[in-house]
This record gives sequence, C-alpha cells and structure tokens, in this order.
Amino acid sequence: MRFVPILEKINEILGFFDIIIRGQDFDQPGLNVFQRTMLEDAIREVFDKHGITSHPSSLYTDEVKKVDGQLIQSQVRKPEPELKEIYDVIVENHGDDVKAEELIAAIRPFLRDGSKPLFDGQSHFGRGVETQLNESRVVN
Repeated sequence: MRFVPILEKINEILGFFDIIIRGQDFDQPGLNVFQRTMLEDAIREVFDKHGITSHPSSLYTDEVKKVDGQLIQSQVRKPEPELKEIYDVIVENHGDDVKAEELIAAIRPFLRDGSKPLFDGQSHFGRGVETQLNESRVVN
C-alpha cells in the first residue's frame, strides 16, 4: 500500500530550518524546542490548508489544467507548500512572541523577495527532466 510519509516530510522540513538557524558557518545552535514546536505546528497547518494527508490522492486535484501545452483532466498535481506559507503562519500565530523573533528573522532572507530566494516557490523542472543528483549534467 502506498502512502505519503507526512511525518518524514515534516522532519525533513525541520532539518532544513535547523540548517537555516545554524547559519552559514554552522556557528549557531540549531532550533530550540520553542522554534521546533512553532515550525511543526505551522507546517501541519500549511499541509492542512493544502489538504495533504497520508493518502496519495491528496497530492492531486481533479480539475482541468494545462501542463506543458497539454490539457490534463484528472490527477493534476496540487501546488506544493511554499516557504512563504510557513513563514506567514509563524508570523500570524507567533509574530508578537519574543521566542519567535530569531526564527522569523532567520527565515526572512530565504523568501522570494529576500536575498536568498532559492527555496521559496514551486519546484518544476519540466517533463522528462531527471531530478536525481547523480543524473545531473553538472555532477559527474
């Protein structure tokens, strides 16, 4: 039986934020318990807003959509959660909490209008494009 490993994905996202908090030289401590809890709650809220559950069908919608010039009438991928959505939930729920200040400040540069926007937005490489690192033309 196939399923969406929600807890595994949450832990991967928490690991990403832990790296952000540690800083470029990893000279800062990682996420503290308050930050980890705020993030986990925000990630779950964003997943809920997207309707993402452990069932694989929750990743798709049945609306008609044009993808790469072709009309697809069923099983169209839903947009994935974005960094800005998690940030917005944290600001909305914890913006006045002094325990959230460092977390909010650390995430801000990684948003699409920040200085390091690489991770904020949808990831799409196009049909037929291999996304495995060992298959990349740049990595040999």
